[in-house]
Amino acid sequence: MAPPKAVERPSSRLGPSINDGAEALAKGSRVWVLAMPEGSKSRAGGNGTASVAAAAAAAANSTWVPGELRALNVEAGEEVGNASASTGQVALDDGRLLTVELHRIVPANPKLQEGIPDLTHLSYLNEPGITYNLEARYQGDEIYTFAGPVLIALNPCKPLPLYTPEMATKYRAGARDVVASALLPPHIYLVAANAFRRMLREKCNQSLIVNGESGAGKTETTKKAMQYFATLAGGTGVEGQVLETNPILEAFGNAKTLRNHNSSRFGKLIQMHFNASHHICGARIKTYLLEKSRVVHQLKGERSFHIFYQMLRGLKDPARRAALHLPPPNRDAPCAFKCLAQSACWELEGVDDAADFSIVCDALADVGVTPQMQDALMRLLSGVLWLSNLEFVHDEADRNGETYVLAQGPALDACCDLLGVQPEDLSASLTRKRIVTPSETIVKILNLEECLDCRDALAKALYAAAFEWIVEAINRKLDNAPASRQNAASSSGLSISILDIYGFEAFNTNSFEQLCINYANERLQQQFTRHHVRGEQQEYESEGIDWTKVEFVDNQECVDVIEQAPPKGLGVLAVLDAQCRFPKSTDMTFVETLKEALATHPHFSTNVRAPREFTVLHYAGLVPYDCTGFLDKNKDTLNPDLIELMASANGEGSMVPMLGQSIKDDCDANTRRGGQSVGSRFSQQLKELIIELDATGLHFVRCIKPNDKLEPGDFEGPMILHQLRCCGVLEVARIARAGFPTRYGHQAFAERYSILLPPEEQAALLAAAEGVKSGKQVLQGDALEACRKLVDKFGLEPSQYQVGRTKIFFRPGVLGFVEDKWAAMQSGTLLIQASWRMCQQRRRYAAVRGATVALQSAWRARAVWLAFLQMRRELAAARVLQAAWRGHAARCRFLATCQAARTVQEAWRHLQLRRQLLARVAERKERELAAKLEQESFTSLRKKFGCEMDEVQSALAFWRSQGGSSTSQPSSARTPTQPSTPFTPDAAAAAAPPPTATGPHTPASTHVSPRAHTAPQTTTQAPPMPHIKTTSPEAAANGGVSAAANSAAATAAAAATAQRFAVLQEAKETAERLGLENIRLNKQLQLERSLKERYQHKYEEQNAMWSEQLHTLQEYILQVRSTFGDTRLPPLPSALLRVPAPPVGHPASHHHQSLNPLQERPAFTEAKAASFKREAEAKATQARKPSSIASPGSATSTGVKSPTSQPASRSGSTHRSRPVGGGSPASTDERQQQQQQQ
Repeated sequence: MAPPKAVERPSSRLGPSINDGAEALAKGSRVWVLAMPEGSKSRAGGNGTASVAAAAAAAANSTWVPGELRALNVEAGEEVGNASASTGQVALDDGRLLTVELHRIVPANPKLQEGIPDLTHLSYLNEPGITYNLEARYQGDEIYTFAGPVLIALNPCKPLPLYTPEMATKYRAGARDVVASALLPPHIYLVAANAFRRMLREKCNQSLIVNGESGAGKTETTKKAMQYFATLAGGTGVEGQVLETNPILEAFGNAKTLRNHNSSRFGKLIQMHFNASHHICGARIKTYLLEKSRVVHQLKGERSFHIFYQMLRGLKDPARRAALHLPPPNRDAPCAFKCLAQSACWELEGVDDAADFSIVCDALADVGVTPQMQDALMRLLSGVLWLSNLEFVHDEADRNGETYVLAQGPALDACCDLLGVQPEDLSASLTRKRIVTPSETIVKILNLEECLDCRDALAKALYAAAFEWIVEAINRKLDNAPASRQNAASSSGLSISILDIYGFEAFNTNSFEQLCINYANERLQQQFTRHHVRGEQQEYESEGIDWTKVEFVDNQECVDVIEQAPPKGLGVLAVLDAQCRFPKSTDMTFVETLKEALATHPHFSTNVRAPREFTVLHYAGLVPYDCTGFLDKNKDTLNPDLIELMASANGEGSMVPMLGQSIKDDCDANTRRGGQSVGSRFSQQLKELIIELDATGLHFVRCIKPNDKLEPGDFEGPMILHQLRCCGVLEVARIARAGFPTRYGHQAFAERYSILLPPEEQAALLAAAEGVKSGKQVLQGDALEACRKLVDKFGLEPSQYQVGRTKIFFRPGVLGFVEDKWAAMQSGTLLIQASWRMCQQRRRYAAVRGATVALQSAWRARAVWLAFLQMRRELAAARVLQAAWRGHAARCRFLATCQAARTVQEAWRHLQLRRQLLARVAERKERELAAKLEQESFTSLRKKFGCEMDEVQSALAFWRSQGGSSTSQPSSARTPTQPSTPFTPDAAAAAAPPPTATGPHTPASTHVSPRAHTAPQTTTQAPPMPHIKTTSPEAAANGGVSAAANSAAATAAAAATAQRFAVLQEAKETAERLGLENIRLNKQLQLERSLKERYQHKYEEQNAMWSEQLHTLQEYILQVRSTFGDTRLPPLPSALLRVPAPPVGHPASHHHQSLNPLQERPAFTEAKAASFKREAEAKATQARKPSSIASPGSATSTGVKSPTSQPASRSGSTHRSRPVGGGSPASTDERQQQQQQQ
């Protein structure tokens, strides 16, 4: 869309503004010529709106071209029709020769002044000269230019290295020194530095007003100024949080328009507060008129607020997207929602919405918005998007078809889930409206258009409430920052405000929002004009300053058209508020009322062809407004049922109840105020803003848009010149060059610069300035006279200053000269004072140093003496400790020696005990072996005679009764005269002893006492019997007692059995005895051989182990003796001293040799080892050796021990046999023992 056409006033814009420097025209000088389109008039006549529009069209289509003036006052040429006598002939650079009116020719500046940083320094301050100078700087990437006190900022439309930390450090000097700031090139940092310096010097709040068209770069300029303040006065941490607000406010308050990709759709005033040390200690943000209608409606080619697109593309978590009911994060994600799809513009070139979303989330966390609140905020935004997809259908229950309900579907389910409401409640609130009267409550059924408006109103209200909540959260964080709380007590009360508000807008269709935006720009333009033009001229006139008056156009009439109220008249807002109060008013009645109220106003007009439009002549041009929706937008009413619905929502993790309660409170407060409309509330905010700004020092920044397409390097001169005219920069530049921009009050000037005078004059001037009486004499003069003397002291020319009634005024640059002299005088004074203070301090330092050296010397001496005393005490203590330690060590050694002696004694006792134990074990084994042999003999006897166990017992009893103990005699000793008594079972039974209480088969009866046959029996010859061990002593005693009683029975039995026994004995005696003895001897030899091998092996192992332990103890005792001496140990047992060392090759010998290789051991040869081994084997054999075995012909061959062999056996051993009838376990035990040995 093309920019708005400029409107030129012939009396001011085309008159003196163009002819600046015309009197300096001369032949051959470089000039600029205004080339008009062919057929157009060079002058605009009349005073009506049509003539103004015609003049504006002519000026917009004309261009300035360079050339050389050839002649003046020539007759009219071919190209100029009815020209006057004041004409000139100009040769253009392209070779053409033109004759034009003189007022279309302006002088050009010399080449030397191309691209100068301040427009007021141009020789000829005219429109083409200003435009050409700006273009020269713009092509060199110098986008900032001063026009007196105003900074002109051209949007470069590309990134430039002008905002680096090095650049900020460079401009920090300008914040403290006015001389240094005058040497720096134009920059937004320099404007911010001047504001900071004036705040410190004048102790007054300052404001930066950033203004311009949409797309001129106001938002970026504001951010750069905030970054500079953070660098200049940071250090508290608050500056980082202030900077973090930029991405948040841009995401929720900026959108793409037809002219700008990042247009601010709200106004904001950022106040940064400083503490006593001139650091940022807090901040606060005020917002004005959010364009919330953009949530539900955008023009073709525009976008809604950035946050919607950032959320749809930047939220990657599938679970969160599912919880928010969002489509996949692809390019066409915005198409799923009608409120975003209607503009057919979803992406911006060079903008990454996903990356911006991550930055916004981080910024929200930095300003105190928790992750839970961020999720709730995203749910609200998603709910607003789904609201636009809700559709209304006819209620099936209504036959007339006049009632609508919400259509069932995914949109309704998602919307209700995200907002935390029930579908029935939402449908009822959007399709019905309750009207409460004093007498009754009326329920109105809404038609389809009203239902859609109610739905859109709910979406706008929710988004606006969320935006206000975010701003309040930011303010709470900035106000409650730690630096702000810590510096609250030391706060200086000074602040710098930065105003970033929407620029002038004119689209094909302009609505209520554009009217409010342009109204705000009119008020700011009025303030700018009053501050720099009208205020300057009024001050010059009141002070009596002689200067050339500059004509300007005041836009008060345009402001009155919009905001004028009774009784002065009716403006657009007043008529709109009046129409909103009438129940039956419509947009057409509003336009008709405007025509009646403003028909004669020069800045208001209507078009017959467009009955719903009215036109307002703004300072930037004509803007037509479409009145459709003006009444509803001004009322901004929300259905009470919807307010109650939001306040009662109960969704988990939803912020709708909180926002609903906030909206309800605002509505109640507005009702108490009388129902203030949006227009009246915005007008009140603007008035308060202007009053707040007027109370501060103002610094203006005019942002200029270089071209409509925002292409880098494209400089459209007519468009830029139009913006310069609209914002009044040309008039400000002329006033700054022709006027006196710097001024001081008389008293303030005298107080600041009186230091340059001698002391007596300085005191007199100060006394005169204050009107002080000194005794009886009154000092003559006043502050005005003091200022004149000071000016003379500086040596200024009369043209460089003027003295007014209360102030003194200076030309541009003069104050810098005065400040230089003042700074030189001050620096010289400070140097002298510093030198004097240095001299005094050096003297004090020398005296203090001498005293300090003396004190240090004394202190060091005292410290050395104390250290010596401490050392002496430590030495005495060391002696005591050493004596105690030596006593402790000796006691420990004595205790160790005693312990070693006890250990040796315990080892010796253990050895003796072990030997006794082994001896007893060997004796027990011998007894067991004898018992086993006895059992084997008993078994052999039973087999030999072929009788049962009871018979054997009876035979034995008989044998004993017949003097069986004499069986030790050999059979050859018997004589024939001694016949053998035959043995029969009856005789054996008769000879057997009577049974006892234990029975014949008890264990007591089966044992034979070994003592029973020890006495020799020689009376009777008996057949030879094998040697059988007697049983228990009880049985032997019973046998001795009953011997006499049983002798008769035995004699009778012997007679009966003598013959049988004699025959049997004679027949089998020789063969069986030989076989039995052979078998017994073989078994006994085999058993003795296995037992001998086993005992020999065990003996060798035990002997080696004992020898190793004994020699280890011996080595240890020898080491102890060599260390402590023989006097400190008890005497070593003689037996232990005689223990030889283990033989060489024995395992114990290695351990014995490894104990103390340095000590000499006693000799232990192999011969001694062999002798020791033989002695051990002999002792073992003797210990295990059984009763002597005789030859078969001897007495022992019969199995009965000889008396001579009795002492060889151990008399104390007992022999046990198995019970009678118990089988023969000897063979079984033998086999088991042999298996174990194998």
